[in-house]
Parts: sequence; C-alpha cells; structure tokens
Amino acid sequence: MAAFGWGDEAQTSDSVFTLLEPGEYDFHVAKFERGRHPGSAKLGPCDKAVYTLHVKATDGRATDVKENLFLDDSCAWKITQFFKCVGLIPADTKPGTSVRFPWDEAMGKTGRLRLGVRKWVGDDGQERESNQVEEFVKPAAPAGGYGTL
Repeated sequence: MAAFGWGDEAQTSDSVFTLLEPGEYDFHVAKFERGRHPGSAKLGPCDKAVYTLHVKATDGRATDVKENLFLDDSCAWKITQFFKCVGLIPADTKPGTSVRFPWDEAMGKTGRLRLGVRKWVGDDGQERESNQVEEFVKPAAPAGGYGTL
C-alpha cells in the first residue's frame, strides 16, 4: 500500500474482509502499537498493547485480527498467555513470577491461537461479525516450531 495525495489519481478498491471459522490457526505478529484505554464499565483507564496478528488458514485464506492487551492486573493472564505462545517467556513460567514483558520483541514472532467469532451491531444498526482471539495456545514445540507463514 502507498499513500496518495488529494489530487492524485488512484485505483478503486472493494473492502477485503475474510471471516475465518472458529478453530485453531497459526499466526504471526504483523504490527505493534502502543495505545491508551480510556476506561469502561469493566476496566479502568490503562495503557494497552495493540497487536495486529496475521492469521492464516490451511486452505490459504487469511485475515488480520487486532488484539488489545490491557496493561492491568486483571488482564495479566492473557498477556502471559500471549508471550508464552510466541516464545518470549518460558512456557513453564509459574503464576506469580515477576517478569518484564518484552512488548517490542513480539514483532515477527509466530504462534498458534484459538479464534472465535464475535457478533456486534454497527453504528448503522446492522449486525456484523468479526474474528476475535479466544485463547493463545501454549506451544507444544520450541518457539518458532510452527514453520513459516
């Protein structure tokens, strides 16, 4: 993709969105952004890591899923699951162990996840579906053992 200016000629395009069925898939971390969660009824204001995960099915279809990891004690389980999955902390790390999560080092790492489908209503009142990460799967092989995507 390339940016273009207001007066430039550009190619037309349709929205490209692939919804994968619930199940286990390989992924690689395609993008990392730092963000801020303003707070909600369930979670107070906190920083968040936003990872874009490129998820690929065995039939060749693929989609990108954004995963927010909230830097809050109540969400530490999912952060731990993610870093174990991509091999940046040992899979046998016990609960209660103090670690400094290597946020920036996750770029390009691979892993396996369990994907689900979330239903929601858009601003236009239409029901929509999108994929969401249900669980990061603990690796059965050493990090990088899933091959290339």
